[in-house]
Amino acid sequence: MKNNFNYLRISITDRCNLKCKYCEVNPSSKLRPEDILSFEEIAHIAGLAADIGVKTIRITGGEPLVRKSITGLFKMLSSIKGIDEVTFTTNGLNLDKYAEELYSAGVRRFNISLDSLDPQKYHNLTGGGNLDKVIKNILLCKNIGYSPIKMNVVALKGINDGEIFNFIDFASQNGIILRFIELMDITSGAKEFFDRHFISINKIKEIIESRYKISTAKPESAAITGAGPAVYYAIDNGLKIGFISPVTDHFCANCNRLRLTANGILKSCLLRPGEINLMKLIREGASKEELQKTIKLVFDTKEKACGKFCENNTMFSNMSQIGG
Repeated sequence: MKNNFNYLRISITDRCNLKCKYCEVNPSSKLRPEDILSFEEIAHIAGLAADIGVKTIRITGGEPLVRKSITGLFKMLSSIKGIDEVTFTTNGLNLDKYAEELYSAGVRRFNISLDSLDPQKYHNLTGGGNLDKVIKNILLCKNIGYSPIKMNVVALKGINDGEIFNFIDFASQNGIILRFIELMDITSGAKEFFDRHFISINKIKEIIESRYKISTAKPESAAITGAGPAVYYAIDNGLKIGFISPVTDHFCANCNRLRLTANGILKSCLLRPGEINLMKLIREGASKEELQKTIKLVFDTKEKACGKFCENNTMFSNMSQIGG
């Protein structure tokens, strides 16, 4: 097995300022502050990972921009030798607070989760979110210079599958890369929601093809395709659209990442139980060599052809526990 480990996703909090229906099923189950990695511990792990091949770090949550002094962490990570890029995924509500600072710290792109462009539907789906503020913050970031901005849409049958062309129009008008993601059945207590609202990427493509011609995209740069699992296409109005299909077309064989949870568990996959507790090792005084060996071992033993990706895998109380 060739080791192509170059991407580390780091969840820095399990808390969020929204309560999305497919994510926050059990919002009362939250980590104590002392059970979350400090910024120094995160930077330490990132530095060790960089020494063994990591080039890209994505900061996730929960919602990463709810953690105090977040800009300081980005500065720490951006200064690590070998790290080419530090980026993040956000719901966009706090972008106005940090966009300028993060850009000054070297961040140039991010992904934004946005599952509806209907204000009332968005409010209901997210447990009170303000769509107008999110859109204003997206436009603010475009003016600052962030590029590309990728908009992640979890496809939900009966909720947002009637908005496909609205998403396309919004992305086209604002120079955003649109990505559709299949809903995953991995959150304990959300099985009924999954069964009712799952829609395949192939069905989304069929809807798009009723109006547009889809062809294989030719991205202008690696920043378009990024380091993730999306397969990119272009439609005949020039928009790039990414499709992520963890349920119907597993991408395990090409997976190049590990995940670090907010409480220090290094995971090789969303759907396998916690692998190694790095926070415990660090706080017990493990050496740099021991930690690096552990990180490499987790990836080297990664099962890349893991079969049915998300069938009967409701092992987590909240999606926010593992950083999306």
